[in-house]
Amino acid sequence: MNISQSRKRILLASPRTTTLPGSIHRRQPSLGLGYVAAVCEQSGFDVAIYDASLGDQTSPSADANQLICGDADADMAAAISSFAPHLIGITIPFSTAVAQASKLAQLARHLLPDCPIIGGGAHVNGVVEDFRQSQATDLPSLADGLRQLCGAGFDYALSGECDFTFARLAQILLSGREPTNIAGCTPLFDSALPRYIPPNPAAVDVNQLPLPAR
Repeated sequence: MNISQSRKRILLASPRTTTLPGSIHRRQPSLGLGYVAAVCEQSGFDVAIYDASLGDQTSPSADANQLICGDADADMAAAISSFAPHLIGITIPFSTAVAQASKLAQLARHLLPDCPIIGGGAHVNGVVEDFRQSQATDLPSLADGLRQLCGAGFDYALSGECDFTFARLAQILLSGREPTNIAGCTPLFDSALPRYIPPNPAAVDVNQLPLPAR
């Protein structure tokens, strides 16, 4: 990999997966990360995509009925350290991936304490919307999903169609500024729930997207 020494580096990552013993372990690349990577490259960043589920290791999860499939912790650490990113984005494609996405974020935080870590994906979209509903109704338990992400290693949650907003957020953070008006960007600095979540970005015109990066 040809890594520029002058351009900022962004690592986009998918977590390990969990599966039931004896079942088919389906692995597929994240098309969403490919689009985000392409926009980031157009914005002048060096980008790498890392899929931790592609490793051959399997180990029991905290739930004895499931297996964790993908790279070992040492392999994940090596992938992060070798690219030495200035910013990391981790997709949480579904709710069963939260534990492994958090593990990946916490490992990255240990290796790169000052590196911003952003969580996104379908699960983030769902928990952000649940949190909005918890503020509008008398159902505080709807905030539990977002509460789980707070203090789990992520600095920000990015909800909605963030193909373009991720690159904008990266530009702001890597220039040393605070993101105050990025659509769908929610700070997750500690265990406290945010007081306000900005609206999601407008729907993306797919005709304006570059082809996914490879």
